[in-house]
Amino acid sequence: MSVFDDRVRADGRPKRRMEDSFSFLNRSARPEFQVVRDLIEAWVDRLPVGARADVRSRLRASNDRAHNAAVFELIVHQLLRGFGWEVEAHPTVPNSSASPDFLAWRGDQRLFVEATVVDPKSSMFEADRLEEAVLQAIDDLDSPNFFLSAHTTGKLESAPPHRIAVLPFAAFMKAHDPDVVAQRMKLDRLYAPRLTVVHGNWTLECSLIPRSPQHRGDGSVRTIGGGPMRAGFFDDATPVRKEIDRKVTKYGALDAPFVIAVNAPNLDDRSDEMNVLFGREQVTRWADHPEWGENATRKPDGVWVRGDRSPRHTRLSGVWFFRGVMPWNLASAYSCLYEHPKGDRVLPASLLRAPHAQSVNGKMEWHEGESAAQILGLGPDYLYSVIRRGGTGARP
Repeated sequence: MSVFDDRVRADGRPKRRMEDSFSFLNRSARPEFQVVRDLIEAWVDRLPVGARADVRSRLRASNDRAHNAAVFELIVHQLLRGFGWEVEAHPTVPNSSASPDFLAWRGDQRLFVEATVVDPKSSMFEADRLEEAVLQAIDDLDSPNFFLSAHTTGKLESAPPHRIAVLPFAAFMKAHDPDVVAQRMKLDRLYAPRLTVVHGNWTLECSLIPRSPQHRGDGSVRTIGGGPMRAGFFDDATPVRKEIDRKVTKYGALDAPFVIAVNAPNLDDRSDEMNVLFGREQVTRWADHPEWGENATRKPDGVWVRGDRSPRHTRLSGVWFFRGVMPWNLASAYSCLYEHPKGDRVLPASLLRAPHAQSVNGKMEWHEGESAAQILGLGPDYLYSVIRRGGTGARP
């Protein structure tokens, strides 16, 4: 059984706002996504036979969370194979009815690996269907010369008329010359023609971004090239830490090193990763000794630190962070494998081909490694097809 339908494809439009990822990949005629489909099919065929039907089913799900989780499992499985490991899916473990995603072995070495996706922003800002319908209608406008950058405030309580929320932007774009706007923007980087529409307590403001001359008239990309931007507060570390805590305790004491791979697009940098593992940063002041000033410390609330600052979850040998890795960004996607400084079992040396971090004399040291594309052995033909041909975005 194939993941994707065997059919002739002629639809080159970009992913629609309310369209799930599988439906887009299954219908897109853009050449770069044929390359992605072929890669996913090949990866599924390399899974252990007993795991293929479940992964295929989740890849075809209209729920993006299920789809993205299955894609990430595929990537982790292939990376383990790229390190030279044999892999079994969902192995039986003692004293637990649950099982990790993978047991990998190489010679007499064994390794358990769990893969999980944590993206709290996707649930915090679930798509507002009324707003998304308006934005999709604007995306469908003929826009040969401009992109729109969108910003919304408030919430729609009812669907606004097309003549109020959509047609003004069509007239707005037609009323401007892209060369004139581009020249003004060179002289004043803050300049951008803007139009705002209002419906109840909801507002939509869009500014014009001239298309480069070589991309004018290209109907295969969205009209809204940026946004909509929305405001909100995110505690980036806590949801990831809670998910790792849940996974660590799920399988009991395993008899081999255990690594949790986390695809967390909300983690922005190393400081976020350190907050997850070693506790959130804080400033400490001594009320009785103000002359001591302030010290930067960490709360003892990390995956690897107890409240009394003793080591925690020592059965977890490593946490492998990814930031939004998908088949079309394997050459550039970030990853870093952190080894537990006080873990019961050290990481196998073969995993350290990946970018990794280790504690040396109480200080964390980061080491460059190979990209996911390199570990997977994806050659220049794949990278050219997906990265270069997707110049207006290999992303859906």
